[in-house]
Amino acid sequence: MEFTERLNKKEIGKWTVRQVVDYLSREDEDVCFSDYARLHIDRMTDRGQVRNARNYKLALQHLERHAGTTLDSTLNT
Repeated sequence: MEFTERLNKKEIGKWTVRQVVDYLSREDEDVCFSDYARLHIDRMTDRGQVRNARNYKLALQHLERHAGTTLDSTLNT
């Protein structure tokens, strides 16, 4: 079950079997919430949910600022 859960957290649709095996063979790695949130925001934008995506983007920026992890480039986009 652990392998399935780990694979479900990644976009593996175009991975080869070797890439899947390599990924599953590595130790658990930290998941960056901000990276995942940006991916989710991009997907929302692609689906035409521009207003909601903008709200999520602003919320992410505020969260990063509060946590002290804000990147200058994220504030300008």
